[in-house]
Amino acid sequence: MVMAALLKRQQFTTLASDVVEAAERRVRRGNPPGKRDSIGDALHWEFLLQSVPKGQDLFLVTRDNDFVSKIDGAEAASFLRAEWASQQKSDLYLYSHWVSSSRRNSRRSLLRLRSSERRS
Repeated sequence: MVMAALLKRQQFTTLASDVVEAAERRVRRGNPPGKRDSIGDALHWEFLLQSVPKGQDLFLVTRDNDFVSKIDGAEAASFLRAEWASQQKSDLYLYSHWVSSSRRNSRRSLLRLRSSERRS
């Protein structure tokens, strides 16, 4: 249900050459996210850095460990959090703990997440 709603809102875009160049630089420097010699995660991240309006928080939902802190698996990697805060002047929130291949588990976890956000 949640994924269906998200997919209805999806938009397609063409990556600008500066996004591709920034992603290539990121990979060469070994900066996260991503694996060595792979540009996919770096393209996503650079696109987000350039596309999300400054001052707008980012809520990243992923099972991709390349975005996750090695110290605290419930948080985004510190490098990415610092980069986002510095460039975007906003916060980065990671939601990986409730992403599951099981729809039932995902739905139950999402309900807990919504419930905990209402209490905050």
